[in-house]
Amino acid sequence: MTMMALFEGSQPGYYGPRGSELISEIVMKKLGDRIRHKESLLESLKFCGGVMGYISAVIVPEVGTILIMEDMDIEREEAKKIMRESVSYGNVVNASMDVISSDDEGGDSDSD
Repeated sequence: MTMMALFEGSQPGYYGPRGSELISEIVMKKLGDRIRHKESLLESLKFCGGVMGYISAVIVPEVGTILIMEDMDIEREEAKKIMRESVSYGNVVNASMDVISSDDEGGDSDSD
């Protein structure tokens, strides 16, 4: 249950796993080296499981909140609420590219 709560808490709401992947990719390209070499983040990095763990647990939810604030022109607390409430929607509508690719590949197996 705790792992599921952590997973859902790190999802950027209606942006879903695909949004999480994109945010992570962009952050790694632009800020990965800075994060790795920032002394003040060393403890957080260890606690979160390294750079990718930190990005997933801290940066992705924060960026998701900011994007929702901009999308809807709302304050932070309302954006956080929407983000929490829209995780299920995001998991379906913006599924991971791995899931989408697997579904596409498996769809033609009946025609063999």
